[in-house]
Amino acid sequence: MRLAHCTVLLLTSGFAMATPPVERKTGFEPYPGARNLCSEHVTANAMHLRWTSWATKDDVKAVVAHYEKATGQKAGTGERGERTFTDGKDLRLSVYPASKHDEFPKCDQRPTADEKVVVLISQAIR
Repeated sequence: MRLAHCTVLLLTSGFAMATPPVERKTGFEPYPGARNLCSEHVTANAMHLRWTSWATKDDVKAVVAHYEKATGQKAGTGERGERTFTDGKDLRLSVYPASKHDEFPKCDQRPTADEKVVVLISQAIR
C-alpha cells in the first residue's frame, strides 16, 4: 500500500509526467509525391558515395521552398547551378531541373517529360 502512495506522489509532482527529449531527425525526407528514380552506391579508394534520386512534376521554386521550410535553412547554390542543402556533415540534398539530369549522378531510370525537377540526396561515407 505504501508503494502505491509513493507512485501517486510522483505522478502529482510531475516527475513521472516529464516530457521526453525531442529527437532530432537526421537526413532528408524525399519530396512529397516524388517518384523514386533509383538508389546507387559507388565505391572509391578513400570513400563511398551513396545516393538516391526522385523526380517530381513541381517546379524548382516549389521544391526549394519546401526544403527551406523543412530544414530551416536557405538553399545554397552548387557548382552546376543546383540548389543545395546539407546536414552540416556528409549528407547533401541537390535540387535541379530534370533537363540537367545527365549532368548529375544518374541511373537508367529517367525523369518523364512532365517531371520538371530531380531531387538527389547523397552521402559521402569515409
